[in-house]
Amino acid sequence: MDYSKEEELLIAVSRLHLEDKDKAKIIELCREPLNWGYLIKRGGDEGVDSLLYYHIKNVNSDLNGLNGLNGFRKLSAQYYSNLISNIHLMDEFYNVLKRLNKIGVEVIVLKGVFLAEKVYRNIGLRPMSDADVLVRKEALPEVMKEMSDSGYHITPHGHLGYLKDGEFPAVIDFHRDIWFPETDDVWRRCKMTMIKDIPVKSLDNEDTLIYMATHQSINHGMHKLIWLCDIHEFIRAYRDDIDWKIFIRRVKDYNIEIPLYYTLSHTEKLLGTGIPSDVLEELKSLKSNSFKARVFEKTTTNHYTVDVGHILYLILLKGLKKKVLYLFHYIFPERDFITKRYSLSSGRKNYLYYIVRPVLLSFKGIKAVYQIIF
Repeated sequence: MDYSKEEELLIAVSRLHLEDKDKAKIIELCREPLNWGYLIKRGGDEGVDSLLYYHIKNVNSDLNGLNGLNGFRKLSAQYYSNLISNIHLMDEFYNVLKRLNKIGVEVIVLKGVFLAEKVYRNIGLRPMSDADVLVRKEALPEVMKEMSDSGYHITPHGHLGYLKDGEFPAVIDFHRDIWFPETDDVWRRCKMTMIKDIPVKSLDNEDTLIYMATHQSINHGMHKLIWLCDIHEFIRAYRDDIDWKIFIRRVKDYNIEIPLYYTLSHTEKLLGTGIPSDVLEELKSLKSNSFKARVFEKTTTNHYTVDVGHILYLILLKGLKKKVLYLFHYIFPERDFITKRYSLSSGRKNYLYYIVRPVLLSFKGIKAVYQIIF
Protein backbone atom coordinates (compact mmCIF):
# COMPACT_ATOMS: atom_id res chain seq x y z
CA MET A 1 0.00 0.00 0.00
CA ASP A 2 1.35 3.42 -1.00
CA TYR A 3 1.43 6.14 1.66
CA SER A 4 1.82 9.89 1.28
CA LYS A 5 4.76 11.61 3.02
CA GLU A 6 2.37 12.86 5.69
CA GLU A 7 1.07 9.33 6.32
CA GLU A 8 4.61 7.94 6.42
CA LEU A 9 5.48 10.50 9.08
CA LEU A 10 2.43 9.60 11.17
CA ILE A 11 3.34 5.90 11.01
CA ALA A 12 6.94 6.71 11.97
CA VAL A 13 5.87 8.57 15.13
CA SER A 14 3.22 6.02 16.20
CA ARG A 15 5.35 4.49 18.96
CA LEU A 16 6.94 5.65 22.18
CA HIS A 17 10.46 4.34 21.74
CA LEU A 18 12.25 5.19 18.52
CA GLU A 19 15.20 3.38 17.01
CA ASP A 20 17.88 5.30 15.12
CA LYS A 21 16.30 4.42 11.77
CA ASP A 22 12.96 5.81 12.98
CA LYS A 23 14.59 9.07 14.05
CA ALA A 24 16.39 9.36 10.73
CA LYS A 25 13.11 8.78 8.89
CA ILE A 26 11.37 11.51 10.88
CA ILE A 27 14.17 14.01 10.22
CA GLU A 28 14.18 13.14 6.54
CA LEU A 29 10.41 13.57 6.19
CA CYS A 30 10.41 16.87 8.11
CA ARG A 31 12.80 18.27 5.49
CA GLU A 32 10.24 17.54 2.78
CA PRO A 33 7.48 20.02 1.85
CA LEU A 34 4.58 18.80 3.98
CA ASN A 35 0.90 19.65 3.97
CA TRP A 36 0.74 20.64 7.63
CA GLY A 37 -2.99 21.24 7.59
CA TYR A 38 -3.63 17.68 6.40
CA LEU A 39 -0.89 16.29 8.65
CA ILE A 40 -2.36 17.83 11.81
CA LYS A 41 -5.95 16.90 10.97
CA ARG A 42 -5.02 13.33 10.10
CA GLY A 43 -2.81 13.11 13.19
CA GLY A 44 -5.76 14.18 15.32
CA ASP A 45 -8.09 11.71 13.61
CA GLU A 46 -5.57 8.92 14.20
CA GLY A 47 -4.98 10.01 17.83
CA VAL A 48 -1.22 10.48 17.34
CA ASP A 49 -0.93 14.28 17.12
CA SER A 50 0.69 14.39 20.59
CA LEU A 51 3.22 11.73 19.59
CA LEU A 52 3.84 13.66 16.37
CA TYR A 53 4.70 16.84 18.30
CA TYR A 54 6.74 14.98 20.93
CA HIS A 55 8.95 13.11 18.48
CA ILE A 56 9.46 15.96 16.02
CA LYS A 57 10.48 18.21 18.91
CA ASN A 58 12.91 15.65 20.33
CA VAL A 59 14.63 14.39 17.19
CA ASN A 60 14.74 17.47 14.96
CA SER A 61 17.73 19.74 15.50
CA ASP A 62 16.32 22.45 13.23
CA LEU A 63 13.58 23.55 15.63
CA ASN A 64 14.10 27.19 14.72
CA GLY A 65 12.85 26.45 11.23
CA LEU A 66 9.95 24.34 12.49
CA ASN A 67 8.90 26.92 15.08
CA GLY A 68 8.41 29.36 12.22
CA LEU A 69 5.69 27.16 10.75
CA ASN A 70 2.11 27.92 11.77
CA GLY A 71 1.35 24.21 11.54
CA PHE A 72 4.01 23.25 14.07
CA ARG A 73 2.85 25.98 16.45
CA LYS A 74 -0.70 24.64 16.17
CA LEU A 75 0.60 21.14 16.86
CA SER A 76 2.36 22.41 19.97
CA ALA A 77 -0.83 24.10 21.21
CA GLN A 78 -2.82 20.88 20.69
CA TYR A 79 -0.25 18.88 22.64
CA TYR A 80 -0.46 21.14 25.69
CA SER A 81 -4.24 21.29 25.46
CA ASN A 82 -4.34 17.49 25.46
CA LEU A 83 -1.90 17.40 28.37
CA ILE A 84 -4.05 19.72 30.50
CA SER A 85 -7.23 17.84 29.58
CA ASN A 86 -5.67 14.50 30.52
CA ILE A 87 -4.37 15.85 33.84
CA HIS A 88 -7.85 17.10 34.68
CA LEU A 89 -9.48 13.80 33.69
CA MET A 90 -7.00 11.74 35.71
CA ASP A 91 -7.52 13.94 38.77
CA GLU A 92 -11.28 13.50 38.50
CA PHE A 93 -10.91 9.77 37.93
CA TYR A 94 -8.66 9.43 40.95
CA ASN A 95 -11.28 11.16 43.12
CA VAL A 96 -13.97 8.80 41.80
CA LEU A 97 -11.76 5.80 42.55
CA LYS A 98 -11.26 7.03 46.12
CA ARG A 99 -15.02 7.30 46.65
CA LEU A 100 -15.74 3.88 45.16
CA ASN A 101 -12.87 2.28 47.06
CA LYS A 102 -14.20 3.76 50.29
CA ILE A 103 -17.61 2.08 49.85
CA GLY A 104 -16.07 -1.20 48.69
CA VAL A 105 -16.97 -1.11 44.97
CA GLU A 106 -14.46 -3.10 42.91
CA VAL A 107 -13.48 -1.80 39.48
CA ILE A 108 -11.29 -3.00 36.63
CA VAL A 109 -9.51 -0.15 34.83
CA LEU A 110 -9.65 -0.42 31.05
CA LYS A 111 -7.82 0.98 28.03
CA GLY A 112 -6.70 4.62 28.27
CA VAL A 113 -6.24 5.00 32.02
CA PHE A 114 -4.36 1.73 32.38
CA LEU A 115 -2.18 2.45 29.33
CA ALA A 116 -1.41 6.04 30.37
CA GLU A 117 -0.38 4.90 33.86
CA LYS A 118 1.40 1.63 33.14
CA VAL A 119 2.65 1.82 29.55
CA TYR A 120 3.01 5.38 28.25
CA ARG A 121 3.98 6.89 31.62
CA ASN A 122 3.61 10.34 30.07
CA ILE A 123 0.11 11.67 30.54
CA GLY A 124 0.34 14.00 27.56
CA LEU A 125 1.05 11.35 24.93
CA ARG A 126 -2.02 9.10 25.12
CA PRO A 127 -5.23 11.07 24.30
CA MET A 128 -8.20 10.16 26.48
CA SER A 129 -11.73 11.38 25.80
CA ASP A 130 -12.99 9.45 28.83
CA ALA A 131 -11.99 6.95 31.51
CA ASP A 132 -13.37 3.42 31.11
CA VAL A 133 -13.91 1.01 33.97
CA LEU A 134 -15.64 -2.32 34.40
CA VAL A 135 -17.91 -2.83 37.42
CA ARG A 136 -20.11 -5.67 38.52
CA LYS A 137 -23.78 -5.35 37.59
CA GLU A 138 -24.91 -5.56 41.21
CA ALA A 139 -22.71 -2.57 42.12
CA LEU A 140 -24.38 -0.20 39.63
CA PRO A 141 -26.90 1.34 42.12
CA GLU A 142 -24.03 2.32 44.45
CA VAL A 143 -22.00 3.64 41.52
CA MET A 144 -24.91 5.75 40.28
CA LYS A 145 -25.47 7.29 43.71
CA GLU A 146 -21.78 8.12 44.19
CA MET A 147 -21.50 9.70 40.75
CA SER A 148 -24.59 11.79 41.30
CA ASP A 149 -23.31 12.91 44.72
CA SER A 150 -19.99 13.84 43.05
CA GLY A 151 -21.63 16.30 40.66
CA TYR A 152 -21.79 14.07 37.57
CA HIS A 153 -24.84 13.60 35.39
CA ILE A 154 -25.66 10.68 33.12
CA THR A 155 -24.87 10.77 29.41
CA PRO A 156 -26.92 9.15 26.60
CA HIS A 157 -24.69 6.19 25.76
CA GLY A 158 -25.34 2.46 25.62
CA HIS A 159 -23.19 1.99 28.69
CA LEU A 160 -23.39 3.93 31.94
CA GLY A 161 -21.56 7.17 31.12
CA TYR A 162 -21.22 10.09 33.53
CA LEU A 163 -20.18 13.64 32.67
CA LYS A 164 -18.97 16.51 34.84
CA ASP A 165 -19.14 19.79 32.93
CA GLY A 166 -16.42 22.42 33.00
CA GLU A 167 -13.69 23.95 30.87
CA PHE A 168 -12.27 20.44 30.56
CA PRO A 169 -15.28 18.10 30.88
CA ALA A 170 -14.61 14.77 32.59
CA VAL A 171 -16.37 11.64 31.35
CA ILE A 172 -16.29 8.35 33.27
CA ASP A 173 -17.80 5.34 31.49
CA PHE A 174 -18.90 2.37 33.58
CA HIS A 175 -19.22 -0.94 31.75
CA ARG A 176 -20.97 -3.94 33.24
CA ASP A 177 -19.76 -6.26 30.51
CA ILE A 178 -17.34 -6.35 27.60
CA TRP A 179 -17.69 -8.22 24.35
CA PHE A 180 -14.43 -10.14 24.46
CA PRO A 181 -13.17 -11.72 26.65
CA GLU A 182 -16.25 -13.00 28.50
CA THR A 183 -16.97 -10.76 31.48
CA ASP A 184 -17.24 -13.53 34.09
CA ASP A 185 -13.88 -14.90 32.96
CA VAL A 186 -12.04 -11.58 33.30
CA TRP A 187 -13.23 -11.07 36.88
CA ARG A 188 -11.84 -14.49 37.80
CA ARG A 189 -8.50 -13.81 36.11
CA CYS A 190 -7.93 -10.11 36.84
CA LYS A 191 -4.94 -8.90 38.86
CA MET A 192 -4.29 -6.08 41.31
CA THR A 193 -2.55 -2.84 40.38
CA MET A 194 -2.32 0.70 41.76
CA ILE A 195 -3.54 4.05 40.49
CA LYS A 196 -1.49 6.39 42.67
CA ASP A 197 -2.25 5.00 46.14
CA ILE A 198 -5.60 3.36 45.30
CA PRO A 199 -5.66 -0.43 44.75
CA VAL A 200 -7.68 -1.36 41.67
CA LYS A 201 -7.95 -4.35 39.39
CA SER A 202 -6.75 -4.68 35.81
CA LEU A 203 -7.17 -7.37 33.17
CA ASP A 204 -4.43 -9.96 33.07
CA ASN A 205 -1.91 -9.58 30.24
CA GLU A 206 -3.56 -11.97 27.82
CA ASP A 207 -7.03 -10.49 28.35
CA THR A 208 -5.63 -6.97 28.03
CA LEU A 209 -4.19 -7.78 24.62
CA ILE A 210 -7.40 -9.49 23.51
CA TYR A 211 -9.49 -6.56 24.73
CA MET A 212 -7.36 -3.93 22.98
CA ALA A 213 -7.41 -5.85 19.71
CA THR A 214 -11.14 -6.60 19.76
CA HIS A 215 -11.98 -3.04 20.82
CA GLN A 216 -10.79 -1.80 17.44
CA SER A 217 -11.32 -4.78 15.13
CA ILE A 218 -14.80 -5.77 16.34
CA ASN A 219 -16.24 -3.04 18.56
CA HIS A 220 -15.33 -0.20 16.17
CA GLY A 221 -14.53 -2.18 13.04
CA MET A 222 -11.58 0.04 12.17
CA HIS A 223 -8.02 0.74 13.24
CA LYS A 224 -6.52 4.01 14.39
CA LEU A 225 -2.79 4.45 14.64
CA ILE A 226 -3.02 5.21 18.37
CA TRP A 227 -4.78 1.89 18.95
CA LEU A 228 -2.07 0.06 17.03
CA CYS A 229 0.49 1.98 19.08
CA ASP A 230 -1.29 0.79 22.24
CA ILE A 231 -0.85 -2.82 21.15
CA HIS A 232 2.74 -2.25 20.04
CA GLU A 233 3.80 -0.58 23.29
CA PHE A 234 1.88 -2.99 25.53
CA ILE A 235 3.62 -5.98 23.91
CA ARG A 236 6.96 -4.18 24.17
CA ALA A 237 6.41 -3.43 27.88
CA TYR A 238 5.05 -6.88 28.85
CA ARG A 239 6.73 -9.10 26.25
CA ASP A 240 8.27 -11.42 28.86
CA ASP A 241 5.02 -11.69 30.83
CA ILE A 242 2.59 -12.59 28.03
CA ASP A 243 1.84 -16.31 27.83
CA TRP A 244 1.22 -16.68 24.09
CA LYS A 245 -0.12 -20.22 24.44
CA ILE A 246 -2.80 -19.03 26.87
CA PHE A 247 -3.50 -16.06 24.59
CA ILE A 248 -4.02 -18.28 21.53
CA ARG A 249 -6.21 -20.73 23.46
CA ARG A 250 -8.50 -17.94 24.66
CA VAL A 251 -8.71 -16.38 21.20
CA LYS A 252 -9.76 -19.73 19.74
CA ASP A 253 -12.24 -20.35 22.56
CA TYR A 254 -13.91 -17.03 21.71
CA ASN A 255 -13.85 -17.74 17.96
CA ILE A 256 -12.01 -14.49 17.16
CA GLU A 257 -8.89 -15.77 15.41
CA ILE A 258 -9.66 -13.95 12.15
CA PRO A 259 -10.09 -10.39 13.50
CA LEU A 260 -7.12 -10.77 15.84
CA TYR A 261 -4.93 -12.15 13.09
CA TYR A 262 -5.56 -9.14 10.87
CA THR A 263 -5.19 -6.70 13.77
CA LEU A 264 -1.88 -8.13 15.00
CA SER A 265 -0.43 -8.71 11.54
CA HIS A 266 -1.30 -5.11 10.58
CA THR A 267 0.37 -3.86 13.76
CA GLU A 268 3.44 -5.96 12.98
CA LYS A 269 3.59 -4.75 9.39
CA LEU A 270 3.32 -1.04 10.24
CA LEU A 271 5.24 -0.82 13.52
CA GLY A 272 7.56 -3.84 13.59
CA THR A 273 6.31 -4.97 17.00
CA GLY A 274 8.09 -8.30 17.10
CA ILE A 275 5.01 -10.48 17.56
CA PRO A 276 6.18 -14.11 17.37
CA SER A 277 5.64 -15.43 13.84
CA ASP A 278 4.27 -18.72 15.15
CA VAL A 279 1.53 -16.79 17.00
CA LEU A 280 0.40 -15.12 13.78
CA GLU A 281 0.59 -18.46 11.99
CA GLU A 282 -1.61 -20.09 14.66
CA LEU A 283 -4.24 -17.37 14.20
CA LYS A 284 -4.14 -17.27 10.42
CA SER A 285 -7.25 -18.73 8.81
CA LEU A 286 -6.86 -21.53 6.31
CA LYS A 287 -9.88 -20.06 4.52
CA SER A 288 -8.40 -16.65 3.73
CA ASN A 289 -10.93 -16.14 0.93
CA SER A 290 -13.96 -16.77 3.13
CA PHE A 291 -16.53 -14.01 3.57
CA LYS A 292 -15.55 -13.57 7.22
CA ALA A 293 -11.84 -13.26 6.39
CA ARG A 294 -12.48 -10.78 3.56
CA VAL A 295 -14.63 -8.60 5.82
CA PHE A 296 -12.03 -8.36 8.60
CA GLU A 297 -9.16 -7.91 6.16
CA LYS A 298 -10.99 -4.92 4.69
CA THR A 299 -11.98 -3.36 8.00
CA THR A 300 -8.35 -3.54 9.11
CA THR A 301 -7.34 -0.69 6.82
CA ASN A 302 -10.59 1.20 6.23
CA HIS A 303 -12.22 3.91 8.31
CA TYR A 304 -15.97 3.96 8.62
CA THR A 305 -18.40 6.79 9.25
CA VAL A 306 -20.95 4.55 10.99
CA ASP A 307 -20.59 1.90 13.66
CA VAL A 308 -20.06 -1.49 12.02
CA GLY A 309 -19.19 -3.25 15.28
CA HIS A 310 -22.53 -4.95 15.86
CA ILE A 311 -22.51 -6.35 12.33
CA LEU A 312 -18.99 -7.74 12.84
CA TYR A 313 -20.02 -9.28 16.17
CA LEU A 314 -23.04 -10.86 14.49
CA ILE A 315 -20.76 -12.39 11.83
CA LEU A 316 -18.59 -13.97 14.54
CA LEU A 317 -21.39 -15.57 16.54
CA LYS A 318 -21.75 -19.31 16.02
CA GLY A 319 -25.21 -20.73 15.41
CA LEU A 320 -28.43 -19.22 14.01
CA LYS A 321 -30.11 -19.16 17.43
CA LYS A 322 -27.35 -17.03 18.97
CA LYS A 323 -27.41 -14.66 16.02
CA VAL A 324 -31.21 -14.21 16.20
CA LEU A 325 -31.20 -13.67 19.97
CA TYR A 326 -28.37 -11.14 19.75
CA LEU A 327 -30.09 -9.24 16.94
CA PHE A 328 -33.40 -9.21 18.82
CA HIS A 329 -31.85 -7.84 22.04
CA TYR A 330 -29.86 -5.27 20.07
CA ILE A 331 -32.94 -3.97 18.24
CA PHE A 332 -35.30 -4.25 21.24
CA PRO A 333 -33.18 -3.58 24.36
CA GLU A 334 -34.41 -3.04 27.91
CA ARG A 335 -36.57 0.02 28.57
CA ASP A 336 -33.86 1.58 30.78
CA PHE A 337 -31.47 1.48 27.85
CA ILE A 338 -34.02 3.19 25.57
CA THR A 339 -34.61 5.92 28.17
CA LYS A 340 -30.90 6.61 28.60
CA ARG A 341 -29.82 6.15 24.98
CA TYR A 342 -32.33 8.68 23.62
CA SER A 343 -32.26 11.04 26.64
CA LEU A 344 -35.91 10.46 27.50
CA SER A 345 -37.82 11.07 30.69
CA SER A 346 -39.92 8.25 32.10
CA GLY A 347 -43.29 7.88 30.40
CA ARG A 348 -45.37 5.94 27.92
CA LYS A 349 -43.88 7.73 24.91
CA ASN A 350 -40.69 5.74 25.52
CA TYR A 351 -42.42 2.75 23.97
CA LEU A 352 -42.64 4.63 20.66
CA TYR A 353 -38.88 4.23 20.40
CA TYR A 354 -39.36 0.49 20.02
CA ILE A 355 -40.83 1.47 16.64
CA VAL A 356 -38.37 4.27 15.91
CA ARG A 357 -35.23 2.33 16.88
CA PRO A 358 -35.62 -0.50 14.30
CA VAL A 359 -36.09 2.10 11.54
CA LEU A 360 -32.99 4.05 12.64
CA LEU A 361 -30.92 0.89 12.94
CA SER A 362 -32.07 -0.33 9.51
CA PHE A 363 -30.73 2.79 7.79
CA LYS A 364 -27.55 2.59 9.83
CA GLY A 365 -27.13 -1.11 9.06
CA ILE A 366 -27.64 -0.66 5.32
CA LYS A 367 -24.99 2.09 5.27
CA ALA A 368 -22.58 -0.06 7.28
CA VAL A 369 -23.04 -3.09 5.01
CA TYR A 370 -22.54 -0.88 1.93
CA GLN A 371 -19.28 0.47 3.37
CA ILE A 372 -17.99 -3.00 4.20
CA ILE A 373 -18.81 -4.43 0.75
CA PHE A 374 -17.81 -1.45 -1.37
